[in-house]
Amino acid sequence: MPAPAEIVGLVDIVGLEILAAALRERRGVVLATAHIGNWELSGLLLGWLCEPVGVVARPLDNPALDRRLVAFRARSGNTVIYKRQALGAILRMLRAGQGVALVVDQNVQADEGIFVDFFGRKAAATTVAAALAVRLDAPLVMAWVELGPDGRYQFRFTSTRPRPGAERAAEVERLTQEITRVIEGWIRGAPEQWLWLHRRWKTRPPGEALEAPAS
Repeated sequence: MPAPAEIVGLVDIVGLEILAAALRERRGVVLATAHIGNWELSGLLLGWLCEPVGVVARPLDNPALDRRLVAFRARSGNTVIYKRQALGAILRMLRAGQGVALVVDQNVQADEGIFVDFFGRKAAATTVAAALAVRLDAPLVMAWVELGPDGRYQFRFTSTRPRPGAERAAEVERLTQEITRVIEGWIRGAPEQWLWLHRRWKTRPPGEALEAPAS
């Protein structure tokens, strides 16, 4: 595998100061991303450019492949946190002032999230990233790595945070919608780079029919 400096040299970084400022608060940083561009590269870059983070992931079904992927994700010092029973590990890292990254563009069951607007349709979205930020009053940083037409990558950051004194459930809903809006913007800018093969709109609001399978 190429050396860290060689990998970093392929990337133009925009807004790293946003993440650096969030980490300096030592409240923990909730990082949200999506399956767009090179999301695996983003985890490596965080560990090399700023400081290692926790990476929340589902283990692969093949244990041998999973070990290789975990080793790759941990190469820059990151900690891989498996989704099952992950909350304790996530909270420990955030309370220690570290960052934890989650990929949040998947469909969820109706009782596991809320419905938000996504490309003009209601989509069931996880509230985990927003709920963590609200619970800990932590910055919420959204980051993505997009492949440019020149073959170089751009690693971009934007951020938001909970509003002081806001009602918790309403704030979780607002932030979840904001995250989804940002992800929609990424996809509109580079639709060919969104790699999510499952049915994103599968779960429907009460009273709506289930989404028909793709023909």
